[in-house]
Amino acid sequence: MDWFSALAAAALFAAACNLDTVLLSAGVAARGVVLRRGYGLVIAALTTLITWLSLALGALERQVFNVVRAAITRPYNRLRTPHRAA
Repeated sequence: MDWFSALAAAALFAAACNLDTVLLSAGVAARGVVLRRGYGLVIAALTTLITWLSLALGALERQVFNVVRAAITRPYNRLRTPHRAA
């Protein structure tokens, strides 16, 4: 199941990168500008880098959030001791 999860994540990442590239290229083409193939590759590389960076920052934010949440809830969890039956 791990390989399927990794494959699905890679497919979603590729789709997100390609969607960004298509939308950006369509916006440029709507202005009447014709892009050469080299420029399209540069746009694809930049949107891939930006998409990867946003995912990496999101993962970092999740780790920071989990640490902060654990620090906040730890004192509360100490106060809640389960009642033991006598």
